[in-house]
Amino acid sequence: MDPSTLTYVWLIAGILLAVSELFIPGGVVFFLGLSATLVSGGFALGIVESLAPAFALWFALSLALVFGARRFLRKYFKSAQGVAITDEDTTVFGRIADVVDTIESGSDSGRVRFQGTTWSARAIKGTIPAGSQVRLVDRDNLCWIVEPIGSDLELSPVKDNAATPLTAQRERHPEKN
Repeated sequence: MDPSTLTYVWLIAGILLAVSELFIPGGVVFFLGLSATLVSGGFALGIVESLAPAFALWFALSLALVFGARRFLRKYFKSAQGVAITDEDTTVFGRIADVVDTIESGSDSGRVRFQGTTWSARAIKGTIPAGSQVRLVDRDNLCWIVEPIGSDLELSPVKDNAATPLTAQRERHPEKN
């Protein structure tokens, strides 16, 4: 191929690589495209005349830009970094849900309606009849642990460890987790 054709091939390849950074973020592909564009400039100025030196120049420029310029630009273009709570349950603890099926303390067979769907539920203590409202206290996999709200509910006595919320059990007995 003649050098003028290679100039356009490298220029088009460089532009395509640089534009593909929009779809493959991270900065690397942009620098590969920038290197290819600089190689096309080498062809246009007559510094590079064949493919072997063109690939060697592209490789060297790519390494220099990826490792050098990327590190330099990170100082001025900080990425968003931070620590956030990833347990989405903490935002719903204490919220109110409607009881769909009777909830008992020793069984996951009860159901509550929360956020537009029904979930299995277990009472902290006693039995909570359908039609009541409950407060979400904890969650065990896909089963909400709930406590009754309102004074009209009659609670039966508790005979096992189900009366203690799971988070409290985990804090007291971390070796069981």
